Amino acid sequence: MKVLFFTHLPPPIHGVTYINSLIYRSKLINESFETEYHNLSLSKTNQDLNNKGLMKVLFAIKHFLKSIYKVLFTKYDVLYISLAPNGVTFFRDGFLVLLASIKGKKCLAHLHGKGVDRLRRKKIWHIGYTLVLKRLYIIHLSKKLYSDISFYVSEDKCFFLANTIDPINESIQSISKVPNQLSFIANLRPSKGLFELLKIMDYIVNNDGLNEVKLNIIGSFRTKDVEVETKNKIKELNLQENIVFKGALFDEDKMIELASSSIFIYPTLEEAFPLVVIESLQLGTPIVAYDEGAISDMVVSDENGYLIEKGNTIEFAQKVIKILNDNALAEQFGKNSYQKYCDSYTCSHFENALFKILSKFRIN
Repeated sequence: MKVLFFTHLPPPIHGVTYINSLIYRSKLINESFETEYHNLSLSKTNQDLNNKGLMKVLFAIKHFLKSIYKVLFTKYDVLYISLAPNGVTFFRDGFLVLLASIKGKKCLAHLHGKGVDRLRRKKIWHIGYTLVLKRLYIIHLSKKLYSDISFYVSEDKCFFLANTIDPINESIQSISKVPNQLSFIANLRPSKGLFELLKIMDYIVNNDGLNEVKLNIIGSFRTKDVEVETKNKIKELNLQENIVFKGALFDEDKMIELASSSIFIYPTLEEAFPLVVIESLQLGTPIVAYDEGAISDMVVSDENGYLIEKGNTIEFAQKVIKILNDNALAEQFGKNSYQKYCDSYTCSHFENALFKILSKFRIN
């Protein structure tokens, strides 16, 4: 059976491109099936994601025509497509799905994200979802996200596959936790909880008096305006000595930084199944996060950290303080995080599950 993979590959590196690169490198998938890959990415850096210049538009048109040609004239049995459920690219990629289905090909879409249930109330999106999603088999990240697409996709056409990350070497795994050091990693924009983060740190440092607590923020700002606003708020709250911007870090540099943190904090406002939480599980780190998307699959309150209702920055800060002040609790949470990673989120779990899903489409 031949699978034509339409995926977004790095650069830039973010959750979707990272998972697609794992599939691209998978020995099990590439040896078990005949595969061909077509890269849907149009950007080389995270900053390029906001670039709408003429050259990018022309490149996008050329790339789209090449994608159409691939769908129409490549021999394949199944089209696997990495599909964002919102944004302009949904309509671009949805058109490719329509072409493949007209050709009589089975189409399997791997959804990375959510937002269908929110957008379907708008007519243009409802039409798009009706035309595209109803023609697809879906791989979603968690059963907890199924309700987002249930209006258009029956559960018998939906598979569930958790994200994964590459294993790390023992030298990183053995890095000691630095007391009172917190970490946060994301593409820095408000929807990732950037300003929530500042409220939490304000409570920890200025209300509870834990002046020695440091927060390392890893990632690049999506826009200059957000960067300026964030740094102005830090000055207003007098947190300059407590918050350090590390910039965008990748691979071992990123994992080394995360490994030294006592707690990973993630007050994200919009999320599906974040890789950064899996990375913290792998590193044996306690996690405090908002209960958003499928984070509750990975973080269980009083087991390996705490889940907090979105917007409750005071409770969030109080739970961080509780872990910082109880070494035994932090150690137990860390052990439980690592065990959860081993039980559910290794690369072998991901590859074997994807192999089983693709195998269901084999032609007899």
